[in-house]
Amino acid sequence: MDEQVIKSIPIIKVDNIVKGNRPRGLKARKKRTTQKTPNLVVNTPGCGVGHHPPLLPSYDERCGLEDNKENNNDRLTPSRIFSPALYPDYFKPEDITVEWGYWRFLACPTANVKCSDCGNFPFHLGCLVVSIDGECFTKLPNELQPRCAMAVFFGHGSGHNRVTKIKETPNTAQVALLKACISALIEVINVCDVDKPKHGDEYAHPLHTLVIQTDSPYIYQGVTEWMPKWKANGWKNSRGRAIANESLWRLVDLWVRHLEPTVAVQFWLVPRELNSVTHEMTKWALEN
Repeated sequence: MDEQVIKSIPIIKVDNIVKGNRPRGLKARKKRTTQKTPNLVVNTPGCGVGHHPPLLPSYDERCGLEDNKENNNDRLTPSRIFSPALYPDYFKPEDITVEWGYWRFLACPTANVKCSDCGNFPFHLGCLVVSIDGECFTKLPNELQPRCAMAVFFGHGSGHNRVTKIKETPNTAQVALLKACISALIEVINVCDVDKPKHGDEYAHPLHTLVIQTDSPYIYQGVTEWMPKWKANGWKNSRGRAIANESLWRLVDLWVRHLEPTVAVQFWLVPRELNSVTHEMTKWALEN
């Protein structure tokens, strides 16, 4: 990652993010220049303008309630799995996410030709992609605790990127990952309220899909598979014992439900190489 880009990322205390408090001065933004719309090739009308229909079904459809309108008092947990199987075989994994300006969006799965200028498929402005990571270094002989850090990546140069060391105990990679997830969810809520993504003069509003990209099976399975079972069991595991990091998992659940039902929150498990930027961010925080 470019050293100047990393140094431009605000480093803020993670406690403030987890509690949902916006740090003082965070609203200030650098003056941004409008990015010129590229020339388009045939069959790629509206490259990046976001006029495509939503990629994902409605909240009722995701909860399995579309065909049961008369008995929908007990809402089920919507599907929170993002599947690359939505895309044709000619899409490479790296083609699914399109970085434009300071943001990253989902490419349109019905597109069949890339733009000749930007080299991307047309994308959906209402479908935001955010990457997270949390890592620990094994403690050195003179250290009492391992060093841990978390990172959240919206796009290169984005004022919403987050990277910070985690100093409180216990320090584990799982804690760092959960705090990165919480930070990403809170920041997306702030994005919806304060600093909506733009393409030219057009706002990506309303945001209807958030895809959180992670290479951690712990986060992916935790949100999409384990968390609904824990909640149904009083936040206990299958053995009736308290789950590890319960307070953080409760915050993940809180902020996901805060975004739903207006925004579909999806989690995408990717190979490590597709999450390389956040790994570089956490590595930088741990080494500095």
